[in-house]
Amino acid sequence: AVSFSKKSLVFITGASKGIGQSIAVELSRKINPNSTFVLLARSEGGLRDTQKLIQEVNKSFTVLTYVTDLSRPQLDEYNAIIHKVLGSIDSSGIEFAYIFHNAGYIGTLDKTVELTDLKTWREYYDLNLFSAILLNTAFIKNIRPVAAQLVIVNITSICGSLPFADMSMYGSGK
Repeated sequence: AVSFSKKSLVFITGASKGIGQSIAVELSRKINPNSTFVLLARSEGGLRDTQKLIQEVNKSFTVLTYVTDLSRPQLDEYNAIIHKVLGSIDSSGIEFAYIFHNAGYIGTLDKTVELTDLKTWREYYDLNLFSAILLNTAFIKNIRPVAAQLVIVNITSICGSLPFADMSMYGSGK
C-alpha cells in the first residue's frame, strides 16, 4: 500500500503549471517532510514557481528542478538527471519513489482520416508515449536500488478509455 507518511522521492513531469503544479503542491501537503521533489518541465520560471509553492507548504522539502524538453526523448539525459538527483540528496531511508507522468499535449484535433502527416504523429508520440517509456526505464533502473517501493502514475482522462470525435491522437496516446 502507498504511504505518504514515509520518506519519498517524487518525480513530476510537466510540473511548471496546471495539473503538474497542482499535483506537486497537493502532495507536499500530505507527504513526509523529509521527502525530495524532482520537478521536470520546459519552463524554468514555471519550475521556480512550483518550487516556491512547495516550500511555502514546508521549507524542509528538498525541491530539485530540471529544465528538459520531453518532446525529444533521450534515455541518456534521463539517466543523467536521475544520477544528479541521487548524487545531491541523502537517499538513505527512502521507502517510496513516485513518478507522475503529466507532461503532454492533446495533439491535433481533426478527423483521423485527415491526420496523414507522419511527422505530426511522431512528434505527438515522442512527447506523450516514448518520453514516458524511456523515463520509466531510467527511473526503474536507477531508483530500484534506492527505494523499496516504486509507483508509476500516468495522468490521463476519460479519453483514454472512451473515443471522442476528432481526438484520435489523444485517445490513442492515452
